[in-house]
Amino acid sequence: PKSNEQDTQSSEERIMSYFCQEYERRALYALFKFMCLKEILAPDSNGRYRMMLRYDGIDILKRDWDRVGKDKTSFFAEASAFIEAETGLRLGITEKKYPQPPPLKDEIENAAKLKDVSDEDLIVFNHETLKQLHFYERQKVYFELFASKVLFSSCFVLVRRDPIRNIDQSVQMREADLRTSFQHVSGLCCTKKGTLEEESFIANWIRDNDMRVCNTVDFRPYNPDSGDESPPGLFNLFRGYAIPREVNVPGDES
Repeated sequence: PKSNEQDTQSSEERIMSYFCQEYERRALYALFKFMCLKEILAPDSNGRYRMMLRYDGIDILKRDWDRVGKDKTSFFAEASAFIEAETGLRLGITEKKYPQPPPLKDEIENAAKLKDVSDEDLIVFNHETLKQLHFYERQKVYFELFASKVLFSSCFVLVRRDPIRNIDQSVQMREADLRTSFQHVSGLCCTKKGTLEEESFIANWIRDNDMRVCNTVDFRPYNPDSGDESPPGLFNLFRGYAIPREVNVPGDES
């Protein structure tokens, strides 16, 4: 249990945090009022403003920011004076541009194609291939050929090859087991700061809002050459025909 001294210190820190947040809110609201007075911000037809508070500033559309003109220095000086008159806080205002993300690699741009992955590895899951793809976006595309979150359950399904019987099997796994199985795999991710950082692949995939999901898991063969498709919402365990479809050769009646 915490001592009274620790409780007092924690309480004082919370009070100071609330105090600072309140003054930050007042300063940003004053900046918002100033930008409205300068007609940089204006409500749309629904009475909403195309802006948002983020960290220690206000995010606005570039087209709105362009209304300031080229003389940004005068604008910042006027904004600072307005905020001081409204709140008593003397603050410096400046422009904070979004960092440009690093140039996308060919591997990321061509992620959906996986053109450098062997045909065998596109049919049979290979965890070494998953590691070698290196970029999270590429790893995700490859992984989701064989894995999916099952909706309305706490399970994930993964298709893997049984090395003894040489057949594909679907394995239902809990999140904890999935994390343990792939905790050794990392991949480069583009962070909010626009930098590439090495992070856990499976941790990123599990919290990915665009992960592959399915309603049911079943084995339903279909012939894509005839225009057939796998039913929507189904994680189909059918991986294609092992024997290539015969092609009729003109003059060959065999």
